[in-house]
Amino acid sequence: MSDFKIENGKFQFVPAELEANEAEFESVMEEYETSDIVDKTEVIIYTHDYRVRGKISLVPGARLTDYMVEAKAFLAVTDAEIHDKQGALLLKSPFLDINRDYIVLIVPAELAQVMS
Repeated sequence: MSDFKIENGKFQFVPAELEANEAEFESVMEEYETSDIVDKTEVIIYTHDYRVRGKISLVPGARLTDYMVEAKAFLAVTDAEIHDKQGALLLKSPFLDINRDYIVLIVPAELAQVMS
């Protein structure tokens, strides 16, 4: 059976097969965190009221369109900056969820040039 543990105020999922061996667990977690399982793709997201610039996790080689089709109700965005319609910075956050129903436009940042 899997379990959770709290370390330094953070929840961690502990797979049952690794519960008995803390060193192996730490090794697996370190490998996971540095692996190429996901690609942090910088995107610009427009809602009716805001422009959000941040990163989403894509599997390497995946298309943004496919990501959006498969997305659940919320998109996880890291290193987020939220701007109003006039371009003024309102908020910076290391993480936020955006309800996909409010997304009007999403584009990879490398393909966009924002004109405030």
